[in-house]
Amino acid sequence: MDTRKLNWLSSFLSGHPPRAQGRSPALLGHRQNDRLGSVLRTAVFLVFAIASIGAPIALLARNGEGETGSPERALRQAASLLGPVLRERERIKAQVVRQTIDREFPALRNAQRARLAEALYVTGLLRGVDPLLALAVIENESSFDKEAESVRGALGLMQVRPFVGEQVAGRIGISWEGPVTLLDPVSNVRIGIDYLGQMKKMFPRAELALAAYNLGPYRLRNLLESAESVPQEYAGRVLSSYLEIQRDYLDALAQAGFLSGAVARLESLTDAREPG
Repeated sequence: MDTRKLNWLSSFLSGHPPRAQGRSPALLGHRQNDRLGSVLRTAVFLVFAIASIGAPIALLARNGEGETGSPERALRQAASLLGPVLRERERIKAQVVRQTIDREFPALRNAQRARLAEALYVTGLLRGVDPLLALAVIENESSFDKEAESVRGALGLMQVRPFVGEQVAGRIGISWEGPVTLLDPVSNVRIGIDYLGQMKKMFPRAELALAAYNLGPYRLRNLLESAESVPQEYAGRVLSSYLEIQRDYLDALAQAGFLSGAVARLESLTDAREPG
């Protein structure tokens, strides 16, 4: 993903769309294309920034037999504060999360998969991290290998280093039993998503938050303060994966009738040519 595409995508994900410099035809086109651009931005916003409003945990964790997966009372109580009613679009997003977990972890028992999907989805909502972005991070960090270990000692699904894991675990109430704690998928995603949420608060732009997650916040701040270039390969890979997962979500929304043909409209707008 080149720098311009990365910055453009990041600006939408961060809620800070870039402002055009001037109104030359090469940048903005004619007024008709301005209107098309406005519609396109609205469509992109629908894809990347549908507001999260909370979810009943029983619906998220429920499997085909009507069982629920997670005994974590703290997560249930926190999630209940977000509202008793799950909007259909959020139910669909939760469904995409659960389907991804089911696909990537066939060896886990159903209750374990339900518990992991719940932890990922609810922690994402509570920490201001899109659960679909968390899935993209997991895909790039560990390829969904819950026992992955890097040469630098990072562990588990979100490749958390033990010194970070211990600090975050203590703050969010996870019992720290040493680095082995990070090999528990539920503990790992709760810690990893919380840490990513911290990076988002420190660096609101998506590509910087991801760079901070990868490099560490102090190293990133030093790069920024010294005006050195920030490596973008990691953020580019994660955001590309995020786009793919968002497509699944968009398809599910369309099938549920939410977009009413917006997919075809978005494709036609994307193919529309600017005047030369």
